[in-house]
Amino acid sequence: MLLRYGSKTRYQYERTLMRLKAWLLREHPGCITNGEVDLPLDPVACKGFLAYECVKRGPSGAEVEPQQFKSYSTVNACKSAIKFMHKESNVRVSDELETLLAGDALVVQYAFTKNDQVGKNCTPRHIFANPGNPAICPILSLAVLIFTRGTQRGRSANLVFGENAGERFSAWLSKTCELHSVEMSSFGVLVKDIGTHSFRKGVASELSNTPGGPEAVNVWLRAGWTLGSVQGRYIFAGSGGDQFVGRAAAG
Repeated sequence: MLLRYGSKTRYQYERTLMRLKAWLLREHPGCITNGEVDLPLDPVACKGFLAYECVKRGPSGAEVEPQQFKSYSTVNACKSAIKFMHKESNVRVSDELETLLAGDALVVQYAFTKNDQVGKNCTPRHIFANPGNPAICPILSLAVLIFTRGTQRGRSANLVFGENAGERFSAWLSKTCELHSVEMSSFGVLVKDIGTHSFRKGVASELSNTPGGPEAVNVWLRAGWTLGSVQGRYIFAGSGGDQFVGRAAAG
């Protein structure tokens, strides 16, 4: 299958690849032969280039002060340019490099949900990090949980969160809300109105009311809600819509 690129897109890719070649000549000269990049690209060199491209730099190539990071879409364009380089040369991207270019999210799959009772689809849910706001970063929260729980021995349950996670979380949530009942009252929120489903309802409401945010259907599918007998037969979850929801939910 031939891939066609617009002139503007091709021009942007070629400029990115010029920066890649210049960076490789400085940092990984062994990846250049006769002025051309050796393909498939070394994953270590690719990772270094993406790390270099993540930071905003001045005309000399030095980092701007204070340090500023580029947007996700800008870095993602670099990934697309690297894939474009391989396709133009008719060289297959290595499995390790393919994983590196695609692995920008934690992927979770449920055995079954309300809108998939038999687990027929098992569509993945994409969870993204938010390094700019650690307080709401799900990846950081998961890392803290894993590294502070220690080794679980002598138990039959293999769950990361241990046994009776739902009950323990509900008890913790009630206790935490009671400690901050005064602050919650100032926002017009009662402790008794907050439960374990408040998180799902809150995120779904926030995303559905965000201008330019993900489509409501994608939000419902991400939440695992049924769309009805008719819509459920014709509308299915896809990776693109779920990634949009996951990135918007991460802030």
